[in-house]
Amino acid sequence: MEKLLAGDHPVLELLRQQYAASRVAYRDETGVGVFVTFLVPGDARRLPTNRSFAIRDVSADVDGLQFGVGFILFVRRGFIHCLEAHLWGDGRWPERIENYSLYYTKLIGASVVRATERDWEALTKELEGP
Repeated sequence: MEKLLAGDHPVLELLRQQYAASRVAYRDETGVGVFVTFLVPGDARRLPTNRSFAIRDVSADVDGLQFGVGFILFVRRGFIHCLEAHLWGDGRWPERIENYSLYYTKLIGASVVRATERDWEALTKELEGP
């Protein structure tokens, strides 16, 4: 979550505040993914646009996984809603994760590729919407 919400943008700042005040409502482990749904308190500030979107530019290399893991943070109606962690490619989650490294990704055509830094232009479009 820290890497997904990192950066100097007012939307990210508000999402960090929501995350700090939230609690995990439930987790759903599917074998190839994990979904963590958050409960944000009713008095938390909603994003002014009341929009729904996803932040999906963080992945991880994980020992024991050939292709690693991708992360998606879903924002629904102005509040953080759910974090999805999914396997890239075939495989199953390792029994225990001991070593991993996070990195940013960017979309080039239909391909998701490793990036040396965050693609702020693409992220800003997602955060600010049409």
